[in-house]
Amino acid sequence: MAVQTNPSWGVDFPARLQRLWAERREFVFAAGASLFWVATLAAYGAGFAAEVDAGTRSGTALHVALFLLTLVLPLSLFWITAHMARELSRLREEQADIRTSNAQLIEALAFHGPTAMEDVTRAVTLATRATLDQERAQQAAQIEPLSDQIRHLEAAVHKLTAARRDDRAELSKLVTLAVSAATPPVAAAAAPDAATGPATSSGQPSLPLAAEMPEPDAPLTHGDIIRALNFPANADDRAGFAVMRKAMQHRPAALVLRAAEDMLNLLSQEGIYMDDLSPRPTDAAAWRAFASGQRGSAVTGIGAIEDISALTLARGRMKSDEVFRDTALHFQRRFDTLLEEFATGASDRDLLDLADTRTGRAFMILARISGALD
Repeated sequence: MAVQTNPSWGVDFPARLQRLWAERREFVFAAGASLFWVATLAAYGAGFAAEVDAGTRSGTALHVALFLLTLVLPLSLFWITAHMARELSRLREEQADIRTSNAQLIEALAFHGPTAMEDVTRAVTLATRATLDQERAQQAAQIEPLSDQIRHLEAAVHKLTAARRDDRAELSKLVTLAVSAATPPVAAAAAPDAATGPATSSGQPSLPLAAEMPEPDAPLTHGDIIRALNFPANADDRAGFAVMRKAMQHRPAALVLRAAEDMLNLLSQEGIYMDDLSPRPTDAAAWRAFASGQRGSAVTGIGAIEDISALTLARGRMKSDEVFRDTALHFQRRFDTLLEEFATGASDRDLLDLADTRTGRAFMILARISGALD
């Protein structure tokens, strides 16, 4: 009876043997070194036993302990070295696979990938969002036992957010009302009807600041300008509304207030509120240099808002919304004009207080994303 054999065994045997050698060669070397060491010590042990039989028995126990130690330590070293060599080989293989994958990815992006900067930005944004979503999913899985408490907290956060938005909207209405009430009668008579006249993108009627304003009743101090540019804190801030009405009688301040009001409304549509931002400390010398017309490294400290979310949202709106972009540029021009006049007689403390107002913080964001500091 003929014995059936696998016809492919003879063809595959060299390849299998080579693959087996590549996977186990470190351990083969370790086994060979171990056998050699054991044989060497066995020969030494045979000679040592002959000496013992000849009558040399002094220190026999110590010699046996040293013999065992000499046997075990090199064997351990051989196998630990073999294991480390195997791990190093595996890491090299993984590194080669990663390099291959990166090369394929680069080639695919070069052939099929985005070619415009906007597409590249969009791709990076999507990748970032995907990473953030994955991290959120992992965090949610880790805190799954507390899901009920998290839902209650989220509901409370939503309520607080809604209440804050309502407060912001109410404050915006109050600011609009104060600005409108502060408009001089002569200018108000020349203004178009708010129901039919032109309006900004935030739905607020434009003020007739281009009309001739009457002579102000009292000079506007630096403290008044700072207080007005920060806008009223709440509906009960009578002092804030009084300062705004006083500031609206001065044309440079009135122009900045109107532009700042429009700008803050547009930023709030993106969820960017000046009270939520924490600018890093700035130098009054940088503000003076900017007011004098300097640009570059001397004024880079003015861009003190480093909130990544706010900067990203504002930059995206600047690129996609023409109304937002025009309003931002108009606001920056008005603020530049006021700052140049304000810095003439203001102290360093006044400049820093001006920068820390809601209007000043809005200018920090827009100057940074528009390149006005370069």
